[in-house]
Amino acid sequence: PLILIGMPDAQLRAAEAALGVRTVSAESGSVKEQIAELTGGRGADLVFEAVGGWAPTIGQAMEIAGLAGRICILGGFHKPVPINAENGRNKELTMGWSFCYGRRGNRKEFEIVLDLLAAGKLDPRPWITHRFPLSHAVDAFAAADDRSTGSIKVIIEP
Repeated sequence: PLILIGMPDAQLRAAEAALGVRTVSAESGSVKEQIAELTGGRGADLVFEAVGGWAPTIGQAMEIAGLAGRICILGGFHKPVPINAENGRNKELTMGWSFCYGRRGNRKEFEIVLDLLAAGKLDPRPWITHRFPLSHAVDAFAAADDRSTGSIKVIIEP
């Protein structure tokens, strides 16, 4: 199964709706137990870590991945994060890292996304949670900065 571990919950619900993936909140109970329940004890085949910061989610991803599982790390971390190399070796895990906002070949990822949006192949609506007029730009930035608002993408309209 494809399972995304993350937080806050508003982002997880959006991922479920837009991508059809299963999600588990890193903030609610034992992630390992939740994944075991979802996978019949086998562990996840593919795990996307999308939290970063100071969260312990790389270690959690390694714990919940099944044998020969794959982990894609999208989150940006603010300090070195220790990992259990023995666990990774024993499970034969493959870990990949994505810098995001990088390049694919000679094209920037933003260019690729803009092309997908223009072609109607990518729907941004599930990710836009707030809209503000330009006269309320300060409120828009406050909403974007405060995760308790449920913000994912905040739009300022002229």
